[in-house]
This record gives sequence, C-alpha cells and structure tokens, in this order.
Amino acid sequence: MIRLRELREKLDLSQTDVAQALYISRQIYNFYENGRRSPKPDMLIKLADFYNVSIDYLLDHTVIAKQKKVDEPPLEVSSTSKLCTTDEHTLIKNFRLLSPDGQERILHQCEYEVSLLNQEKHAEEAPAG
Repeated sequence: MIRLRELREKLDLSQTDVAQALYISRQIYNFYENGRRSPKPDMLIKLADFYNVSIDYLLDHTVIAKQKKVDEPPLEVSSTSKLCTTDEHTLIKNFRLLSPDGQERILHQCEYEVSLLNQEKHAEEAPAG
C-alpha cells in the first residue's frame, strides 16, 4: 500500500511510531506498507482514522484524501512545519484512534482544563482588596 508510506513520511513518523499507535508489531505494519500483507477491514478503519483519510484513499481508489467539513480548518501536523511538538503529535495520533465518544470526552476534558486555567488567570489579575 504505497499510500501508507506516503502518509507516514508526510507526518515524519517511523514505522515503529505508527505500529505502536495501532498496537501492532512494526513487522506487520511493514508488511502492510510493502504490500506483503493486506490489512483486515477493522485495521483499514484504524489506519484511515489514524491518518485522517478515507479507506478509498488508502486503497488508491481516489485521489481525494478526505473531504473536510466546510468549517473545519486544515490540520497541519507535519514536523517539518514545526507547528506541533512531539507531545502534540502523539496527542493527535492517539486522539484519531479513539471512538467518537472517546474523542468527545477528551474534548470536554480539555475545555474543563482551559476553564480552570482561565479562572486562575482572572484570580491573579483581580486587584487585591
């Protein structure tokens, strides 16, 4: 699956990085990437979710990676862009592996943590009385 290598290299990830995120061995991932083994449907879904592309794109049935929602800004995670730290890359990779419910829980937790941070910031800025 040529697309797997292209997608992985675009994110500047090693085969080991991807294999660990998908909970498979590096050798199995290597087999997928080099066409020595075909992923089962459930693994195709995980791969598509991980790379945020459609299964059709993975299987080279379309040149369109994935249609984005109109209001969804493009997400740049390439390490060459320096927009994301290693921890942020890991967070994004793992987030993409979660179910929609799991993603929603993580988003709510992030919103909660930011609200706590804002409360602390406002408390520090409040004049001493």
